[in-house]
Amino acid sequence: MKKLLVVSIVLLALSISSVAHEDSSCSSKFIKNFTASCMAGPAQRRCLSLSMLTGEILTGPSKDAMVLGGISILEGIMINEEKDDVLLVGQYRPEYEPMYLDDFRLMLKNVYVDQEYIHCSLDPNSKNIARMNVFLAQNRIPVDDSGKLGRYVREMQSILGPQCVRIGGVPDNSRIANTMIYADYHMKQISQSLVQLENIRSTIDIQLDRIEADCRAGLPLNKFIRQNTACMSRFWFHVLEDSPTFSISDGIVWLDECKVGIMTEQQKLTADDELVDIKSKNLNAEIFAQEFSARLDSVADQVVYYRDLINLYRLYASVLAMKHNDYFHQANMSPNTIIGRCWQNFIFEIPDSLDALANAKTLKYQSGNAIYWFCSIACGGVSMEIELSEDAFVYSPALVHRKNAYMRRIPEVRKLWWPIENL
Repeated sequence: MKKLLVVSIVLLALSISSVAHEDSSCSSKFIKNFTASCMAGPAQRRCLSLSMLTGEILTGPSKDAMVLGGISILEGIMINEEKDDVLLVGQYRPEYEPMYLDDFRLMLKNVYVDQEYIHCSLDPNSKNIARMNVFLAQNRIPVDDSGKLGRYVREMQSILGPQCVRIGGVPDNSRIANTMIYADYHMKQISQSLVQLENIRSTIDIQLDRIEADCRAGLPLNKFIRQNTACMSRFWFHVLEDSPTFSISDGIVWLDECKVGIMTEQQKLTADDELVDIKSKNLNAEIFAQEFSARLDSVADQVVYYRDLINLYRLYASVLAMKHNDYFHQANMSPNTIIGRCWQNFIFEIPDSLDALANAKTLKYQSGNAIYWFCSIACGGVSMEIELSEDAFVYSPALVHRKNAYMRRIPEVRKLWWPIENL
């Protein structure tokens, strides 16, 4: 009888990513512990008056103004021609983080003044990547000793060292920056099997599944290759292709779709210790990006930073649509009052550098005596870069009926916000 030996398979993953958050499971309901009278009641579609918001900014914003009337999901923008007003329309969802005046003001400033796309990244020190490659070439993974394997992983994490946090387009201490950083961090945790979400496999698990399938199929052991250098994958949140899309009619624009997912590309280290993009693809990274993107919206309610990030993309797309269609000018208003006279109501502390993440998994399978292992390093961030063209807007004559119905709900006594309908 042929003796079966053990194939020892070790997969390691490292993230050039964010520092561990005190609530890494993201089970908290809200990012900011803040209450206002508008953050109560059933789920509703609501309207917010920008002329009333501007008035409050001049005298000092109320709590309701600080959270844009409780609106979490911005859906549309309307012009009230009779009152020279621009109205934001969106959903109040008690279980979701609201959009904040800080968010809106910073996005207006970004679009109308700064014109720098909003993003965050965690940049590796390329010299540390070079050190990692030397370490991988000189040290064999202790596959049969869990204690030594843990020390090995910690050594790899130490070699990567602290990563530089970079924020662009918004202040480093803003709520937008905070959401981007921790959404990115949580996504990296999933990619490294440090956190699990249903039906989203990590890059480690994707590789393990492929290897186990090959073992079961009886493929030759020479299919298993020891890798002596680190594989570098970049993952970043981005609006997906052909998104966002809007419907538009007289005095109203409606955000139909704003799909968010992650994109990936490969990088390599040059002889001069520079990281450069390369055209080759990493199958594990590609599969992870596809699975994560396909399931992001369905799992976003489990992770407060994901849902908030998706809603921030919607807010940013809507601000771009306001500028594209010149809504402030049409309503005889100017965004400058909101941009220039508003201050940050909420300050977030984000460190200058963040720790790398590392993880390892083993798989033992009775089919031979080979050792297979590889090291996967992940970096990336969030990009809110959105370019709107006329193709993003589809004229819909029926949309004016929705506007007329919503306009009939405007109260006689002017208010900051009011309900349109329960959801």
